[in-house]
Amino acid sequence: MPYEVKEKPELWAVGMTWKGSDSKEIPQLWDRFVPVMHDVRPAGFPEQGFGICRNWDEQNKSFEYMAGVETSSTADAPEGMEKWQIPAATYAVFKATLPTIMQDMNAACEEVKPAGPIIELYDEDFNPPAGKMDMWIYIPIEA
Repeated sequence: MPYEVKEKPELWAVGMTWKGSDSKEIPQLWDRFVPVMHDVRPAGFPEQGFGICRNWDEQNKSFEYMAGVETSSTADAPEGMEKWQIPAATYAVFKATLPTIMQDMNAACEEVKPAGPIIELYDEDFNPPAGKMDMWIYIPIEA
């Protein structure tokens, strides 16, 4: 699976979180977050969303996930949401699509071993109702 190597500065994200082992529950998290994401995003930040996977527990096969948007380091998380700091890192960046995200994620993780939280980037062009399902997977290769 081809990829580019990119540097990404520190990221602060705010959003709704989930912890578990059945990733099939994640779309329900997005269903709850999407209606409020524009209210949560601070003015001046890009029109994009992030899915962030962190804290894998190999024994229980569980992890934490956030459906979120970028925020400032000084912003507070709204009630019912959390704020996460993702350190600056060097990333292997893979193009993926929403319908095949799990297969794409597994293939990307076989290509490079994650050295920290994985970021799914849903940029300004991402628009499922219009059939635009391309997104990006950022796998840290250095912290």
